[in-house]
Amino acid sequence: IAEEGWLATWSLSHQLSTRGVSMEVPIWLGWEVIDDHQDDTDQLQRSSSPASASECSRDAANSVCKSSNADCRKHQRGGYTCSCKSGYEGNPYITNGCQDIDECKDLEFYKCYGQCTNMDGLFQCQCPHGTHGDHSTPGGCFSLLGGSIFLFSCIHFLLKR
Repeated sequence: IAEEGWLATWSLSHQLSTRGVSMEVPIWLGWEVIDDHQDDTDQLQRSSSPASASECSRDAANSVCKSSNADCRKHQRGGYTCSCKSGYEGNPYITNGCQDIDECKDLEFYKCYGQCTNMDGLFQCQCPHGTHGDHSTPGGCFSLLGGSIFLFSCIHFLLKR
């Protein structure tokens, strides 16, 4: 199993004829946790009802998703999967497995070119004190004072002419 189109970039005959060459193949594994205490008929009936198609019961969420910063999702086969909430990363299946991402450590990825403040599950980015502009653009924060002096200089120059 590989991402669609990935194998098309490799020459299979070349790979088979070359000895000692290894190839890394990206794969995707789809799985879900199924509760053994329920029979398959009951699981299929409950998973096909539209109201509960993707919602987990509180009991299921607590028994499967051990991290308090995790979301639970129910699937059509009656099983559950967990994922860390937005702003968190890690393993949602273990206690305290989803940890806060410190977005301020990767300012370019999170597009913060101003003053960054990390908070639990999110971050705040703003232009530093005394500046304004677009903090999500490199060089987007600028000083009002510097602009005022420049504008005053231009006006003074024009009036002297």
